[in-house]
Amino acid sequence: MQWIKTNRSFLDLIPERSGIYMITVENTVVYVGKAKYLQTRIKQHFSDSESNMDLKNIIQHYQVSILYTEVVSESELCRIESALYYQYRPRCNQIAPPRY
Repeated sequence: MQWIKTNRSFLDLIPERSGIYMITVENTVVYVGKAKYLQTRIKQHFSDSESNMDLKNIIQHYQVSILYTEVVSESELCRIESALYYQYRPRCNQIAPPRY
């Protein structure tokens, strides 16, 4: 699995493929997510309509980075998201994914 690191200036370069992503502040993972369409989902986090107020506050006040990797299989998406969540315990995830 190859992770690509980017920031809010390059959101348009993120592919519209399925994958896993992490939002980080100073190398600390604050959010882990999965998406069928990476670019669309990640852009939602950076929009005014973001409903996760903890994440919205961090995105507005800190310089964040995004790490993402493409994952095709739905079962792999769930498994990897779960593994990353339980490894990092990101403070902005509101719901813990099931353990795999």
